[in-house]
Amino acid sequence: MRAILIGFDGSLTAFGMGAISIEEEPKVLRVSCTCTKPETKSKHTYAADKDGVRVDEIATDVLAMIDWALSYGVPVLVAIEAPAGSQHAVSAKALGLAYGISRTACVSRKLVPITVQAHEVKIAMGGAKDSSKEDVAKGVERRTKWTSQASTKAAREGEADAVGVALTALKNPHVAMLIPRTES
Repeated sequence: MRAILIGFDGSLTAFGMGAISIEEEPKVLRVSCTCTKPETKSKHTYAADKDGVRVDEIATDVLAMIDWALSYGVPVLVAIEAPAGSQHAVSAKALGLAYGISRTACVSRKLVPITVQAHEVKIAMGGAKDSSKEDVAKGVERRTKWTSQASTKAAREGEADAVGVALTALKNPHVAMLIPRTES
């Protein structure tokens, strides 16, 4: 294994993480999805505190994924799906928090994240800008022979999307130079 590439599909509801090996035929090494729910009966004084517990849980899991990859002693790269425009303030805030978690975790481990747009993942994995989550999951399976075994739909989608983010980032010039090429 030449390097590890982690993909993050950020969300406060289902934050997907997928690590792949960077090689000619990438392999899925580890996946997880941290699912959190907002507190309905909050004990917190400030509205922002409601999301704080969720952010803490996700950040802990994101750092654990990065630290796991770093323990291999090979270069580690991280690809983050950039938050797309949202029509609702609540959704935009949640995506912004998830993006902030990803970037802060990278900075804390001296990693420079690669940003991937959602439409790039849909095109790369599903073949079209309007590909569904199911299309992305099928594209991930075609490329890697891996299928999520998570127990909930949200977690399966989060894991598949995260692996899709990592696979899409393989096209980035900083990543592509690490992929061994066979002579033909």
